[in-house]
Amino acid sequence: MVRSRTKAGRQSTTPPITVTDQTKGTSVQVNTNDVGEYSVQHLIPDVYDVTVAAPGFQKQEIKDIQVSADTSPKVDFKLEVGSVQRDRNRHQ
Repeated sequence: MVRSRTKAGRQSTTPPITVTDQTKGTSVQVNTNDVGEYSVQHLIPDVYDVTVAAPGFQKQEIKDIQVSADTSPKVDFKLEVGSVQRDRNRHQ
């Protein structure tokens, strides 16, 4: 889930999500829906980085997401207005 709201609290954008396989270096991009939800299907077991970037908001990346067979890790973002990149290492 990606939450990107204006100061008035309204949804402001539906940013794309990029999921990168750390081992292979390959990426897949999916779009969020109108309420900021997204789902990435058919990922093979591996470790991934997940990035969200939208114009006018800080780019965010969560690294080291472990995907195992038959699992669906949940990765949520809350976008903040600005242009500074923010990394959150080691997804717990």
